[in-house]
Amino acid sequence: MRERPTVRVLLIGPDGRILLVRFLDPRLNRGRVFWATVGGEREPGESIEAGARRETFEETGLTDIALGPVVWTDDPIIRIGDEKVQFRETYVVAHTEGGALSRAGFTEEEKAAVTDLRWWTVDEIRGSSEQIYPEVLADWLPDILAARYPDPPRRIVR
Repeated sequence: MRERPTVRVLLIGPDGRILLVRFLDPRLNRGRVFWATVGGEREPGESIEAGARRETFEETGLTDIALGPVVWTDDPIIRIGDEKVQFRETYVVAHTEGGALSRAGFTEEEKAAVTDLRWWTVDEIRGSSEQIYPEVLADWLPDILAARYPDPPRRIVR
């Protein structure tokens, strides 16, 4: 099974909301809509920090991010089309002053699959009927917003 090193960014704005990306990709999540944090596959040899900065810029256009620590990890097996892929996800805290979001850095796949970018409060995440990944986000995000970072990083377990 192919492994995919991935960086996920818990991008927090000045008002304490987190940016989530809405996906509709027939190859993922059985073709159902879902929301996830900013981020994606790390390039070969790319550090977690460099990947977080690149992915954030590509998906948002924001360059002012202040990176914090790695706080969570996850190793889900996700089906992409007909292939099962072992993701090696690392969640990194990042803060931004905000500003206009841009899709100019989207890849062709992202242009086809990303249908929205939106800032969310914890209460909005908790009250949503939509699928949001990771599933622990509403429960674990309050500690991140309060700068109570786990050391070592917490592992997401299903």
